[in-house]
Amino acid sequence: MNRGCRRFESDLLHPQRIVSSWRDTVTFARTAVATLERLLADGNAVQQILALLLWQFRVLLFASAMRTNADAERMAKAIRSSPYAIQRATAFARRVTRGDVIRAYEAIYATDQVIKTGRAESDVAALSLLVLDLCGVANADLRDMLLVEAPRR
Repeated sequence: MNRGCRRFESDLLHPQRIVSSWRDTVTFARTAVATLERLLADGNAVQQILALLLWQFRVLLFASAMRTNADAERMAKAIRSSPYAIQRATAFARRVTRGDVIRAYEAIYATDQVIKTGRAESDVAALSLLVLDLCGVANADLRDMLLVEAPRR
């Protein structure tokens, strides 16, 4: 993973940043889209960025289910991570509902499916909509695209 993606992971997609940003959707959406554009301009592939998003929310999803510190090791093994990563995300997971985390995870999965099945006119546009959706922008959800038949090319 190149430096751009690591910067994106630590700066923009850190769960604490996401939670605090839901309070100011417009500003965060501008920042998120600008960061996405920079990552793409730096040569990062759409699938690479999507995988990073998926990973961050997978850790957050497992952290939101953690009840005790002993759960961290079991969950870390389940997703091939470290107990530290799960514990670190737990504090942030407490600030959002598990439903919000699941919905974000579903949106990431839907975007992946829309791209892989050719339902998106542009992979970059689909990823941009996902980023806006994760920022809380209304009507940016790609999950509806899974309900229609893929276009014939």
